[in-house]
Order: sequence, then C-alpha cells, then structure tokens
Amino acid sequence: MKLYPLCGAIVALVSPLLGQSTRHNFSPPPQDVLWPAQIVDEDLLMTSEWAGEFSINNRTNNTVFIDDNYLATGNAAGISGNAFWGNPRSGFPLGSPFMQFTFSGYFGSSVEDGALDQVTEVSFDFAWASTDFEADLTQLAIQVMDYDFNTEVIYIDLENTFNHSLVSGGEGRSGRVTIRPVDVANVFAISFTNLHYASSEGNVGEFAIDNLEIIQNGQGVDDLYPVRSNGDREIGYSTNAVTGTGGFSVASQLKNQGTIPTTYSVTWTSSSPALYQYMQQDHLPIAAGATIPAALQWSVNTDTTPSGSYTGKFTVVNHGAPMDPDNEVNISDFRLYDPALPVANNGTTKAPGDNVSLTNAAPAAHPGALRASMKVTEVSVSHPRFSVSGLAVDTVLDAGESTGGRVSFNASGLVPGTYAAELRVKLQMTSPADNYLNSAPAMSDVVWPLSYTIGNSDSVVFNVASGQGLVNAGLQISGGGTAASFAGGSSGATQDVGIEFVPSPPTPNPSGTARAVSTSFSVSPGLHVLQISYPNLPAGYSEEDLRIHALSNGIWVPAISLNGNGSATVGSAPFMGSYATYLAGPGGGTLDVSDLGAFGIDMENNRAWVVLDYQGTFQITLGEAEPTVTPVITAVTYDRATNTTTIHYQSVAGIVFRVLGAPGLTGFTQVGTTAPGTGAVMQFTHQPPGAPNRYFYRLANP
Repeated sequence: MKLYPLCGAIVALVSPLLGQSTRHNFSPPPQDVLWPAQIVDEDLLMTSEWAGEFSINNRTNNTVFIDDNYLATGNAAGISGNAFWGNPRSGFPLGSPFMQFTFSGYFGSSVEDGALDQVTEVSFDFAWASTDFEADLTQLAIQVMDYDFNTEVIYIDLENTFNHSLVSGGEGRSGRVTIRPVDVANVFAISFTNLHYASSEGNVGEFAIDNLEIIQNGQGVDDLYPVRSNGDREIGYSTNAVTGTGGFSVASQLKNQGTIPTTYSVTWTSSSPALYQYMQQDHLPIAAGATIPAALQWSVNTDTTPSGSYTGKFTVVNHGAPMDPDNEVNISDFRLYDPALPVANNGTTKAPGDNVSLTNAAPAAHPGALRASMKVTEVSVSHPRFSVSGLAVDTVLDAGESTGGRVSFNASGLVPGTYAAELRVKLQMTSPADNYLNSAPAMSDVVWPLSYTIGNSDSVVFNVASGQGLVNAGLQISGGGTAASFAGGSSGATQDVGIEFVPSPPTPNPSGTARAVSTSFSVSPGLHVLQISYPNLPAGYSEEDLRIHALSNGIWVPAISLNGNGSATVGSAPFMGSYATYLAGPGGGTLDVSDLGAFGIDMENNRAWVVLDYQGTFQITLGEAEPTVTPVITAVTYDRATNTTTIHYQSVAGIVFRVLGAPGLTGFTQVGTTAPGTGAVMQFTHQPPGAPNRYFYRLANP
C-alpha cells in the first residue's frame, strides 16, 4: 500500500473563542511570547507557530529591536519596559521603508462568510521622536488590508507630546492608536507607511510600539479540522495514479486546536465502491491540541480498479462541540490511468527516406477509460551520418496521439560499404499537460535499427531544378577507395548536373592521391562546392599538403586558379575543417562570390573541398603543381625598330619560368623570367646586345 500524505503551501488557520482579545507588551516569557532581541532588515518574524499570534515583516531599511534599550521615547505615555522600536531610513538606493504586522493566524478561508472568528480591532501605544525640529510627527499613516486583499488607509492623529533626549528641547508625539476599519471587512495586516518621516534627510529618528492588543469577534468556533502533514489546513484536492501499481492511498491528519478534549467521527462517500475509507472513524476521542495521523484516509486497489475518473468526500463531525461546524474534504477528481503504451514501427530496419512512427495507444475499451501520456525525453542516433527529422524532445503524446520522423543519411564523401546505427527514443510516463503522475512506472526505450549500403557508383546525372540545392540531389559517387559529391551550392538553372570518375590523364605532374573526378552542368555551373575523399597519405606528407587541382591543357593546376577571380588565392593556406564549419565561420553563413578561392581539408572525414564556378576534371594532389616538362613556345618575333625579341608561349597558371637564350644550341644562359601565368598566352620581351643573326630560346623551371 502506497500512502501519499498531502502537502502544500503553509496556511495555518486558527479561530479563538468569541470576543477573545490578545495583548502583547513584548516582554519575555511566561507573560508573553519569546521575542528575539532584534529583527534585521528584510526579516520576517513568525511568532508562536502562528497559533493566534501575528507576524512582523521588517522592511525599514534598518534593524528594529524588541527590548528596553530605546533611546528617546521613554518619557512617552504607554512606553515602558520592553517595547518594539527602531529607526527607519529612506532615500536612494534604499527606497521608501515600511513595516507590516500580519494577523493571519486568527482566521481561515471562510472568514468572508462570517463563519470564523476574525480580527476586527487592533490597538497599541505609539511614540515618535526626531532630531529634526521641523519633522511632522503629528499624524501616523497606516494601510489596512483585509483577508480578501482589499485596502484602506487610516490616518491617526498623535495628540500627546513629550520631551525626548535626542536633542536638547526635542519634542515627541505619542498616543494610543486604535484601528477599526471602515472600508474593509476585517484586519488581515497593517502597514506603517510613514515611519521614516522622523529620520528624513540624514536626521535621527525613533519610533516605539507597546501594549499591542488584538481583538477578534465571530459567529462560531472551528477547533476541529483536517490538516496535511505539513500543518496546512485541508479542504480538498485532486490527484492521480496508474493502474497495475498495487494499493494507492491518500491520508490527511485531524487536528484539535481547541482547549478541551472531544470526540469525532469521519464519514466517507464516493462515486465508486472501489474507493473506500481505509479505517472507520466513529465517535473516537481526540485530546486538546492533539493531532491524529491518517484519520482521513481513502484507498484504492489499482490492480483491480478500471481506469477512469472518480470523486469522494470526507465529513468531520465534532461531537463534543455542536457549535464547531462540520469540515469537509472533497476529492474532486481522482484520475486512475492505464499505463502509457508506445506503439512503434520498429519491427524492420529503416533506410534513408523511410519514416519512423511512435504512437501512444488509445484508451481501453471500457467507458470512461483513461490512458497516461508519455513524454519524449531524449532522441539519439548512434552513427553521426544518420539523422531523423521530426522527432522532437519534450513532445507529449496523449492517448491516441502520434509523432514521427524521416530517416536521412549523409553519404557525402563516404566510400562504399554498409553503415548501421540505432535510433533510440527515451520516454517518461506523465499525465496530460505533462503534470505529475503518482506511481508512474519507468518506460523502456523504443529502438529502431537503421542501415544504409553505399555501392560502387562511377557516375550520376540528375535533372536539378533552378534554385535546388546540390547537396541532397543525389549527386554523389563512390568506388575504388574514393568518393566525391557536392558539399554546397545550388543550381542556377533547371539543368542536367553530372559527376563521374574519369581515368587520370597521363600527365606526370603532380602526384594524385585519389581518382580523377569530372563535373558537368548542361546550362551553367554557378557557385558550387566540390569535395573528394582521400585515402592514406604517402610517407612524408601531411593533410595540410593536399589540394584539389584541375586539368588545364594537359597539366594539373590549382583548381582555384581557374575561378573567375583567377590566381588571387593561389598559394594561400587551406581552411582546416569541413565546408560546413567554414561556412558557419569565415564563410558568413551564405555561399557567394566572396567565397571563390576558398578551399579546405576536412580531416575528420578524410576529404578535401573547394569552391568553384566552373566545370572540369579534378583530382586531389600533393602540393601545388610543379611542371616537369618545358612548356611549348608558340612563336618568336623580332622588331628591328626597337631591337626587341618577343617570345609567345603557353602559360601554366600561377607558375614563374626562367627564360634561357644563346646564339647557338649550346651555352644557354638566363636572360629573364616570365610573370606568373594565368592560363592565357603570355609574352616575354628580350633585347640582346646588337641585332641578332640567329638566337635560340628555352623556358625552364626556376
């Protein structure tokens, strides 16, 4: 049997006898409550466990005291021995001070109906002194609040004067203050709002309060009532539980706040015999001031009771005090839920493009059946290349509701093979609206197996719509230890876009580390990002040495040198990270012309990438292109007027060459160097001494 004692906010409710008054002169026991020596600013003092007492809320921006050490008000009538006194302060940054007495211990929730005793009058002796001769101490302002939080402000004239010792010839004000509210029903709290008048602008002031009297009147007493385990009065509640979890029980205590013993009975009525009173309470004794645990206890067997919504009510009768009104505790709604029941399509392995679904089963077939809700607390996939869109953490599925997602796989840059993973969803049982659910059992994880096989694919061509992204268009190939795909960009037109492996051209420069890849765009390539995977590197090389090169006139040249911005970035260092990381950082989040020339190495996934604006044949190489054959000289011309020889040759992008010359086929010497090529025909001007009869030229690596 699971026993659930009730708990909640602390609101102790007590009603004294008819016409009772309480007087406090702030003296130590046994005459009065045990007062502390002082209450620091922002402290709340709750006296005598709230049993017919009051609380003090100090917001005076200073400490207040309860003793006989007051400095200035001893000559005032009514202030003697221990008193409540202090010196409020105000001004920036302290703000306006106030102090509040609260009398909530004297009445309860039915005070507005006049059924319980309530505070109707408060009186006390008050004295005021100040070093400021101009201070207005003639009128005390007090805000009165009733139990329903209605307020009125009462102004009290202090007609008596006395000599105080703060300054020579200082005159204080005092009087007996009596508060009988007019615009409000009773006195729940009084707030002193102008105590700082005596200490404004740096002056020293002092107030004192003594002989506090609290008077309450009402139509009846209410000494016997149910309370929760923390002492709060119990009137009613709703709660819940789950079927199949054994016995469930909720209990309240019974408290006799009166000064005489009595006998009591507790009766129980319910919407169903399944909810029953655990123990009969008929004409049983209870001592004065006593509390009986679990006097009000109802129970239910969740293993045999069908799910549904139930109600019940306890009635407490005080046989020894007929004037004591009967108290009722209403169980307004006890909801018994069948456990949440996840139903998923996880019986077969899911591949990219498949949907996963998760449903909380509908309620059982019997009338009024209820099923608990379930909350998704975690969604995880065991392989980083798999992802599932649509399944969200914190989703709450009530009975009959479903959620789901779609499986995706990022095959970009992966070599052929089968990749497997698990999609795991963790669940927590809860009640609708994700409220607390008593005795909720733990739920097992729901797991889907995932799998995707990448086969050998040497070429693909797809028709891509204008504006469609290239990443998820299926444009990826793999085989022979190399994979290639588009990592970014979109199609600038509706066109056929292709990517394929091609034989590496028979050029000895530079050394390739992966298969050659060719891209094709039937209309316009636009801006796009090509990525190619690489295998293990040769000894002596690091990943920072890798570059993607393009085939140009039979020679591999840096791919970025053939972009629209030419060789501007040739020789720059690669970005060490994936293209996605680059785009989120220095790429600014959007692929545009400012990214032309960007390239990088994704060491985590073993692939190189480059931003391009043209189609062609590409390969990962080790380092920049270094030509190993002499480029072709296309023409040599001589201008007699200027005595200038011009050599026309086919440039290799980004490379500087030595120009060698000699009057014969031997004895060549360097006569100049070329400018870095851009892939176009370049010329070099040479002026030998004197007009040449016959002269030979060569280009060679520097």
